[in-house]
Amino acid sequence: MTERHALSTGMGNLDNRFERGGLYPGSTVVVRTPATALGQVVLYNLAAGRPTTYIPVGPCDEATRRTLRDAGGLDTARLSVEALPSAEPAKALQALLDGLELPPGGTLLVEPANLIEAGATASQHATLLAMLADRAATAGGLVGLLAVEGDTPDNRWLTLHEADTVLTVLHEVSTRDVHDHLALEKLHPRQHLQDTDDRVFRLPRSLEIDIDTKRNLSP
Repeated sequence: MTERHALSTGMGNLDNRFERGGLYPGSTVVVRTPATALGQVVLYNLAAGRPTTYIPVGPCDEATRRTLRDAGGLDTARLSVEALPSAEPAKALQALLDGLELPPGGTLLVEPANLIEAGATASQHATLLAMLADRAATAGGLVGLLAVEGDTPDNRWLTLHEADTVLTVLHEVSTRDVHDHLALEKLHPRQHLQDTDDRVFRLPRSLEIDIDTKRNLSP
């Protein structure tokens, strides 16, 4: 069986840390972040120029769409937005996933996971995570979930447990500077790092310009 190509994270400095040059196809990736950090842009970079279905909870204004298109290197034709209502988003997400099929190599982004985690029982949430994983595996693409820290929902542990990969943004504020670092907290079982690379590295504040859309599929 031929090994499938890796999928770019949209961030060259992160891709270069993986032996295969990107994420394993079919991965469910959780971006765990403080509300004030760069987690949202890390999530958007995961689009990496591929066909992307974006699922926000609540309204999605044009400014958000523009930020996603810019960070993810997307043109309008490659972005589909399926907004969920703030009331009962878990139920709405399940109904959406029932009829959703990702294009080959496509990306599905959910933001934030918090309201879905808070609005579902553990059993319901496990079903949703399994459905998301199935869509990613079938398409050979990626699912990305933004998990904002703070008032952590009861089902957060399940999100982190079921994810193949967890990227954690570390936010550091000093008297002079604000720094964000990205920690590779959990990796897909078939994902390996370069021997010489650390699991924590500094994120540039202008993260969105780090995308390399020519590396959508990395050998």
